[in-house]
Amino acid sequence: MKLAEMSPLYEDSARRIQVRMEELRLRLRTTEDPDSVRCLRQRLTELQPMLRQCRQLAQLTAHYYDRSDRHHDASRL
Repeated sequence: MKLAEMSPLYEDSARRIQVRMEELRLRLRTTEDPDSVRCLRQRLTELQPMLRQCRQLAQLTAHYYDRSDRHHDASRL
């Protein structure tokens, strides 16, 4: 599998994480239990870097073979 073929997989993962974070935020707005609020906030905090990394990897893998795209030089393999 080429890196460019992996890009849609990372995009799909990012989309799923985003949907999950939206669900957690909705639950956070409707939850009154302090322990549940703490757990929901913790989970959102854990998912944020995962979302950012999936988005970055989707971009990187989509354009890895483009010579004109040198924006991600530091991340090249």
